[in-house]
Amino acid sequence: MGGVGPEVGLKRNRVALDEVQLVPHQWTDVNESNCKSEIFGKTYEYPFGVAPVGMSGLIWPKSARMLARAAKMFNVPFTLSTTSTCKLDDVRAEGGENTWFQMYVPKDEEITRRFVKQLTAAAYSVLLVTVDLPIYAFRERDIRNGLSLPPSFGARSLFEIISNPSWALRSAAVGVPQFVNVLALAPNGLSASERNNFVDEFGEGRVTLQKLKLLRDLWPGSLVVKGILTPDDASQCKAMGVDGVVVSNHGARQMDAAPAPIEVLPQIRAAVGEAYPLLVDGGCRSGLDVARMIASGADFVLMGRAPYAGVAAMGERGALHTFQIIADEFQQTLCLTGCENPKDLRKVLWERSDDKRPVKPVLIEGFQRAVGGT
Repeated sequence: MGGVGPEVGLKRNRVALDEVQLVPHQWTDVNESNCKSEIFGKTYEYPFGVAPVGMSGLIWPKSARMLARAAKMFNVPFTLSTTSTCKLDDVRAEGGENTWFQMYVPKDEEITRRFVKQLTAAAYSVLLVTVDLPIYAFRERDIRNGLSLPPSFGARSLFEIISNPSWALRSAAVGVPQFVNVLALAPNGLSASERNNFVDEFGEGRVTLQKLKLLRDLWPGSLVVKGILTPDDASQCKAMGVDGVVVSNHGARQMDAAPAPIEVLPQIRAAVGEAYPLLVDGGCRSGLDVARMIASGADFVLMGRAPYAGVAAMGERGALHTFQIIADEFQQTLCLTGCENPKDLRKVLWERSDDKRPVKPVLIEGFQRAVGGT
């Protein structure tokens, strides 16, 4: 899960998050906060969920199904990627209504219509449409590691496989990972090379506003656009009837010069208004990071690396353990800042001013009134 090019954007995602500070408010009567959050008509226990991760079967066999089950038990959403190695029907059966789906829009309109019908029949209700992948970027780390389907194995890869026999045996039992949900849409009778070409060209090209309108007309559930970094693009989505957007730079895996999502989040929030659902991803590793993103304007936070690392370490128990750590950290952050619920985090964001005063004047004035000062 590296970045693109020299991975400057990957570092920027993390540095930008670390720079967000929250100011504790002490004169509150908050000892236990309510972390529940509602989005797209469903109430979740916490305002975070699992982001879509492609080729997740290479991290751990059937990891998407494990995470979907764990997300259902914990009552947070899990998002299945188009390029998952688990069948969309199986994952929906494991995760129930907590399961969302991320779509790479097919370049062929008829295939798009068939894809939407499949997702509707599988009872998905939230569809995330990725729009920031018009072409594949030059990902040097992936090239060095031989990340591809089918996987390419060099001497280093073979040594790592031998060094991890449990992963190797489980992977061998499942078989070579494939993009099963993409291949399910391929015409019958294709040769192996033709099937590979179908996968390579499946989502080739830019998602235009016309394609987005088609999806809005076809999709009966909540439609969310993933990959927005400008206020204008977010406003256009809102005007078209899109139900929400994910502020994202694709985990810094597309353009190394793109801003970190949290850097543009406040401007996008100002453009779309307080009531419009804004989700965000990019560099989030902890409950404190979730709080930072919500304080900066998000309603909901998606993360990929942390949940999948939990599965890689301990299977389904690892997923639940990871969720619990993030939830505990988030609850602690709310309590330490004096916030009764996630929305209150907007009030404790430390906003620097030009003269470097540490907090907004209104907070200082509030303290003076509380102690009777002038």
